[in-house]
Amino acid sequence: MNGKLENEKRAERYFRTLTRLGYVLALFIGICLGVSYSAWTLNPLLGFAVSLLSATTAFLFLALLEYRIDRKYKGITSSRREYLIVALPVYAIMLLFVITGLTWRTVLTYAVGTMVFVYMNATVILLLYASFTLFPRMFRIRSKGLELEDPKLVDKILGIAQKMDVKVERMIMLSRKKLKVANALQVGPRKFSIYISDYLIENFTPVQVEAVIAHELAHAKKRHLLKNLLFTLPFGLISMNLLLYSWVIRANHISLIIAIASIIFLLTVNIAITPLRRRLELEADALSAKALGNPEPMISALQRIGELNLIPTKYPRIIGWGLPHPSIETRIEKLRRLR
Repeated sequence: MNGKLENEKRAERYFRTLTRLGYVLALFIGICLGVSYSAWTLNPLLGFAVSLLSATTAFLFLALLEYRIDRKYKGITSSRREYLIVALPVYAIMLLFVITGLTWRTVLTYAVGTMVFVYMNATVILLLYASFTLFPRMFRIRSKGLELEDPKLVDKILGIAQKMDVKVERMIMLSRKKLKVANALQVGPRKFSIYISDYLIENFTPVQVEAVIAHELAHAKKRHLLKNLLFTLPFGLISMNLLLYSWVIRANHISLIIAIASIIFLLTVNIAITPLRRRLELEADALSAKALGNPEPMISALQRIGELNLIPTKYPRIIGWGLPHPSIETRIEKLRRLR
């Protein structure tokens, strides 16, 4: 009992530290965008170079800081190089900001009339498509292309997938022992692949592994990734087009009002979508319990994930409200009602 209490306190300290790091990340992104915009106003090529340099510097600083935090709280044994490779998706997101900003500046400089709207909408849609296409490949590269080879586990996954009427394209094992990350995820809005960490497989019971896999297959069955995209894309495009319109009519005194309204609208949508994401997680939990015929494996798996990944049982109310995952406490309560 004392061990569990101590682990919970350590998880809470770890969570608070990562939350502060998130604030620093937001600050760094704001600074990068501000510096990059100033450089773009002088010269597009200079703007691109400054953007790339600022994004790279911010990524290295924050990733290495998080590396020190994980060594302190989780006792990870990976090298800095291995840690940076795993963090590459964060760098990709930062570069996405750079590319989007550069495109924005170029279009506003050279495009005329309605072509401004055509170019920007096409660019945003293409970037989203590229992210959905490239991120699965990035995961495969980072995992060194290790297909899941345990025949019993593969058969078990295929059995659960068949029961849930989900076709799995690939099953990849992520190397996460040194990072001490127990995790699994479903990738792809149409063709589904399952990624599971070796650290999870080694530290979970077979029944707990089945529960986690069933949860990820539930995301695939209900097409949660696609639902998230279809919900956010229209609102994102509306906000962007309002911002573009404010630029086109910038000589008009109402342009500033429209620009501020578009930003407020986008922030409101981002806040409003988090309850939807939490609801989708709870739906996946319920489907996992239904597929296994009992909520206990999922409850046990959630508790084990919290222990290994240092996730606190419950979040502070204000911070938890903005997170895409419900607290472990909430998820367990919902599952126990299914008995």
